[in-house]
Amino acid sequence: MSRSARIAAWVACVAGVLFAAVAVWEIGAPLEGGHWASMSACAIAGENMLRYRLFAAVTHYPVMPPPSHAEYYCRHPYAIYLMEALGRALFGHHPWVVRLPAVVCSAVTPFVLFRLGKALWGPVPAAVATVGFVVVPIDLAFACFSSLEVPTILFGLVFCLGTVRVWQGGGRRDVATAALGALGACHSDWIGAVLVAAVVGLGMLRVRGQRRWLLVTTAVTVGTVGLYLLLVLHDGQMSDLVLGARLRSGGSEMPWRHLFNTYRLMRLEWMVPGVGFAVLAAALPVAALRARSKPGELVLLAWTFMATFQYLAFPQGADIHIFWPHYYGPCVALALGTLASALLPWHPSGRMRIARGAAIGALVVLPIAMLGRVGFTTLDQSRLTQGRFDEHELFIESGADASQFADWATHGLPPASLVRCTRLCAKNVEYGTGLAQVEGPFDLSPRDPADRDRVMLVDARATFADDLRALTRSFDTVAVGPFLRVDLAMPGTGVRAMQVVERQPTGLERLLVTDHDLVRSIEDRIDPWSTWAWADALGTAAAPTPEGEPAGIDQLSIAHNVAWEAGDPPRALALRHRAMDALDDTSGREFTGDVRLLGSAVERGPATLVTLLWETGPDFQALPETTFVVRCRVTEAPALWPAPIDPLEKEMAPPMTIKPPLWRPGHLYVQRFVLLHRPGSEACRGYFQPTRPRPASGRFDVDLFALR
Repeated sequence: MSRSARIAAWVACVAGVLFAAVAVWEIGAPLEGGHWASMSACAIAGENMLRYRLFAAVTHYPVMPPPSHAEYYCRHPYAIYLMEALGRALFGHHPWVVRLPAVVCSAVTPFVLFRLGKALWGPVPAAVATVGFVVVPIDLAFACFSSLEVPTILFGLVFCLGTVRVWQGGGRRDVATAALGALGACHSDWIGAVLVAAVVGLGMLRVRGQRRWLLVTTAVTVGTVGLYLLLVLHDGQMSDLVLGARLRSGGSEMPWRHLFNTYRLMRLEWMVPGVGFAVLAAALPVAALRARSKPGELVLLAWTFMATFQYLAFPQGADIHIFWPHYYGPCVALALGTLASALLPWHPSGRMRIARGAAIGALVVLPIAMLGRVGFTTLDQSRLTQGRFDEHELFIESGADASQFADWATHGLPPASLVRCTRLCAKNVEYGTGLAQVEGPFDLSPRDPADRDRVMLVDARATFADDLRALTRSFDTVAVGPFLRVDLAMPGTGVRAMQVVERQPTGLERLLVTDHDLVRSIEDRIDPWSTWAWADALGTAAAPTPEGEPAGIDQLSIAHNVAWEAGDPPRALALRHRAMDALDDTSGREFTGDVRLLGSAVERGPATLVTLLWETGPDFQALPETTFVVRCRVTEAPALWPAPIDPLEKEMAPPMTIKPPLWRPGHLYVQRFVLLHRPGSEACRGYFQPTRPRPASGRFDVDLFALR
């Protein structure tokens, strides 16, 4: 190997290892909601394949096993479900196993791309393509996403690698590689068959004498697609498959000016910045011209056709899923390799050397730098928002604490149990329980001890105050943070709160658990402070007075309330001062109804933790159903930022655990949440919604804090 080839190989290796590390990052975190919740659905389908010996996808634990054909999910091929089933068989039921297929596929993909690039252009352009793939924002953001796209990209590149080698005179081994790639791509996503068909169609126009490759590839593709169509017909799900296609293609009849509106272009540029599409536009004619002598250049044309077909033919998918243009990631990488292979061998003299250097800088080096500037920031945002980035200004709930609670709350239940969930049903929660879920309205009907559905999981933040009072007075209730485990077969008179420890991640936890959220642990012991707070808020039987000295702002506020109820104003005032000492801003904001915001604190760490301290005065009157909304707007873009900033003002805080309708006069209440800080500087404000209280200043809202 020449020196340049050795350097290129090392650069590609470093890029591949970095990409694998990105995929492994936070692999052990509790399962989250958002787009990441679809990974839990895939894992459930894989477990059902093993449990019921099915070649079918059932993305929920069946209430009445075995599942019927009507429960089969037939809108996508089964590769990801089979991968999840293999992981479950080898390693068991764990959150990190759910993410394992994406980790393996993402770890392998850059090395396959490098080998494809070597076959197409040589080692140096191959390294350029590999680095380009690794820094494309959408590739980084969804490297950990165990769904359809990641395995489709891997197997699509494997198919192209085998195909290019066959076109260059390869033998049976390369035909087998192409067949394996075609098989995997078609089993991963329907769009994989489009890629294979595009490569085969273009290859037939330029390549002669490759009958074995053509027959094997065509047979694999037609056979795989035919197999799934037969399965869909056999399972009686053809109408659902057609319905899914119609749903995703909704809006395709719209004019392009509506299809590419400002909002969609903003989301598209977050995933594949404009410089990436500029590189692709420059490389496509180069590849088309060179395809006459180098048929391998057709690969870029086929990938671009596939990605464009996916994006334009199914526009509703782009509206719902920000990762819809994922297949443009390999397109940009291949385009960078094409341009590098066209420019690097050019050795002009005189002033043309300057032109060559400028062309390389403008078409290769600068785009990679700009993609990387957006890419690594986008990666951070993808982990903060569970791959959602934007919910049309609504609050983005992590769901990690909910799945962790569900695992704890259902531990030890019989395998045939059903879990009733009230405003807490989600795929990550269902996987956390490992049990079938029954979702329904708020139900206060008692159960017998032998009933399968005696346990109900409730999110107190999303439950009316009167329903909470009735529930906790009637049934045995255990609180874990904002979540309640209710045993409908056991009478109860109040709430027992378990000790929950929350802290910032440290050391290896930031790599393997979370680098954006708090680390939470549920301890099997009663928290006397939280137990007293729940009893005080709900008006149930009085809980024992907590003993010992309070620590932290939560316990200080509860100790203040204990002293107030005990008729000890001097101690209550001293505890109030101690609680305010924990705040950064104590300027205070007055609201009507004798409510005041005493101040706030912002803790900057791996997780941006915001604390608001509220006080109700002696003249406070009970509030109706209301919540305090925190909204933030980006005021300044980050330095050297080549993409649009988020122009939307978004909700940043979940409802409080002890809701304002449960507040009592003369008390302190703490509102704490992890804020999903966006790139740049943000200014945040707040107000009660939908009803009073209102700021005493007469404004609708109050300014809270700013983040940089």
